Amino acid sequence: MSVFADAKCHQARGKLRRIDVQANVKGRDLGAVGDVQVRLEKMAFPLGYYAVLQGEYQELSAGADAELFSCWLAVILVASATVVQQLRLAVLSFLTCFALVGGVLAAWLAAA
Repeated sequence: MSVFADAKCHQARGKLRRIDVQANVKGRDLGAVGDVQVRLEKMAFPLGYYAVLQGEYQELSAGADAELFSCWLAVILVASATVVQQLRLAVLSFLTCFALVGGVLAAWLAAA
């Protein structure tokens, strides 16, 4: 493993807490980390150990999820504007739904 990655052990009070393995996808795009994730899912770890991919790949995945969510919101807004034939009415109904959900969520959190 030392050929393609650097491993560092972090200890707290004499117990091994975490092992960091750093790797570089030099010459490949960050999507190539998906190959690493598939291989990690196939590996068997001892009880209590698991693999977590972090860094730029995690940020890329989170950004892609946010972008997908924004696209779906735009599609819903355009579809509702097409149905009601007025953009202003579609935006108001769209925002009213979000306000209703936000109000119910705030009331639920306040009660908890």
